[in-house]
Amino acid sequence: MAFNPDSSILFQVLSKAALFTNRYDGLRYGLRADPSEDLKKQLAHLNMDTSDGLMAASRQLGLGPEVKRRILAGNFFLLRSQQHKYLDAARRLWRLIRRDFDQVFTEVDFLLTPVSLHSAPLLEDFRRLDSRSRCSREDVCTVGVNLAGLPAVTIPIKLSNQPETIGLPIGLQVIGPPWSEPRLLHLADLIEERANFPLLFDIPTALNLK
Repeated sequence: MAFNPDSSILFQVLSKAALFTNRYDGLRYGLRADPSEDLKKQLAHLNMDTSDGLMAASRQLGLGPEVKRRILAGNFFLLRSQQHKYLDAARRLWRLIRRDFDQVFTEVDFLLTPVSLHSAPLLEDFRRLDSRSRCSREDVCTVGVNLAGLPAVTIPIKLSNQPETIGLPIGLQVIGPPWSEPRLLHLADLIEERANFPLLFDIPTALNLK
């Protein structure tokens, strides 16, 4: 699967382009900025009596830094002068990734991969990273499947025995070809049964913590 390692980069381009839409306007749904006098003073550069000003204020108040960066990046990728360089190239790579999976499924029925490159992170470790770093770190094994539009299911199969992450789950991803959902779920059920993953209240026993 020669092109699958590039799927994270591809996702960054396509997802940012998709984010550049008018649905984040604060008018139809979601957070809407309350045009109070205090807010008008705070955002004096915006005319909140107009729909454009209200939309800009709602975005400024309701969207975090990472989302704003993605919207700006999407705006850049959709520029006529940049579409061929970035967006059109990403679409070509998208087709190649889908072709990679199609070729693999002529030889095997299902693919088994990790869900991530490590066990579930601790909450403090997860919060320590910014959104961009978390996405690039956590999505490596799953983003290609989503780009290819394939059915997949993740199941916990084991508890980590590493000192820093002891007791945290390790997941397995089962990927199937298009329209294989019934067989995919059946296989996942068999694997889950064989793995004998402990229920939540049995985890201390499984780790010999009692």
